[in-house]
Amino acid sequence: MKKYIKVISFGIIVGIMFFSCKKTSTEPGPVQVEFKWEYEGPGILSSPAMSSDGAIYAFSENDTLYSVNSDGTLKWKYALPDTIWYFPTNIFVSPVVGTDGVIYVFAVDGYLYAINSDGTLKWKYPIKTSFPTIYGTPAVGSDGTIYAFAPDSLFAINPNGSLKWEIDIGGGNVSVPAIGLDGTIYIGADRDLYAINPDGSVKWSIDMAPAIYVGVGLALESDGTLYVLGVGGIDDAGNILAVNPDGTIEWTYQIEEQYFIAMGCPVIGPNGIIYLAGNIGYTGYIYAISNDGHLQWKVENPGINNQELATFAIDSDGIIYIQEGALNPDGTLEWEYPLGDIVVSSMGSLLL
Repeated sequence: MKKYIKVISFGIIVGIMFFSCKKTSTEPGPVQVEFKWEYEGPGILSSPAMSSDGAIYAFSENDTLYSVNSDGTLKWKYALPDTIWYFPTNIFVSPVVGTDGVIYVFAVDGYLYAINSDGTLKWKYPIKTSFPTIYGTPAVGSDGTIYAFAPDSLFAINPNGSLKWEIDIGGGNVSVPAIGLDGTIYIGADRDLYAINPDGSVKWSIDMAPAIYVGVGLALESDGTLYVLGVGGIDDAGNILAVNPDGTIEWTYQIEEQYFIAMGCPVIGPNGIIYLAGNIGYTGYIYAISNDGHLQWKVENPGINNQELATFAIDSDGIIYIQEGALNPDGTLEWEYPLGDIVVSSMGSLLL
């Protein structure tokens, strides 16, 4: 099955420029969605990443990293090692772009790859793992340090590909790291949450049980508040924790009482609302939680039925883009259009 990288631009037909995602009028009006371009290739299975020059990077089902120009033409493609038996593809990883334009990505051979913006290999670093593949997305600090994780360990890699430090964090289920403004690295490992200083020393760690036995995703607010999404309790209840910068728990909210499958990382909107995705009995939902721990709304989203499809994005106006279209900040439908994995560019375009 083929899947496309798509770029969609959108605007309101009431006296604004097309291709803008900002309303210049408060008058109601229909929303028009227009394709800018579409690139056809092997099934694109990761969420896309975008560099400052507008280039788009995404993984395909044939274990190849594609780079597509901002006009939709192919820039280059880089073949990574073939997938082995454990997972059918690299679908659980997404590329990340550093401030210098270098693209960092995990591959199933256990290496972290650094690929230059021209598609050549800069370096690769072996990340140990007890699984036959690594899944997840690395994080890049403001100083260029790359934080890569595998079960039991967090690695800090210098921009030149040398090891800065490695720390044992235990746990088989490890979340994607989040990096604070002060350089503190936050990461979940099963029921434990760690705050790690830039030099690799542990700032603090807390046990999140019984609310969370498996932490799935983190989101970091500008004031240092950390939101942790996960499952816990006897019947796999869905919970989100708000953790203060000193490691104390501010509040806990139970999203669902049982059989909750948390999907991806929470996303913080410009209004301070925390948005998250989850699945109950093969039915997907988007939730909006206030920053003091109260449910604002819950909307069914059929597109969220497995980990691959649990992506959504929020623009500076608070519009939420999901697989079926766009929601207003209050959860009502703004417009409807079948989408895929989503990134909102600074130019107001949707990358899928």
